Amino acid sequence: MKNMGEDLWAWVTEYPDGSVGMIGAMVPGMEHVPLITRNREAARQLERFARQHGENSGQRVWLRHYKVVEDIDG
Repeated sequence: MKNMGEDLWAWVTEYPDGSVGMIGAMVPGMEHVPLITRNREAARQLERFARQHGENSGQRVWLRHYKVVEDIDG
């Protein structure tokens, strides 16, 4: 599938207050990074970091696909 840069794949979690937010993690060889990418396969490679977050926090984690694009001031 060709990616035109309008799709985002992000690992997210639900916080105790019911809000949903993106997960960040310490990735070896990098600093703390958000687990978000334009490529589904790359997002799947980040799954272990997302699952670790879920295990450590006790929060549910899942991969979310964002497709709506709204350009602002560009």
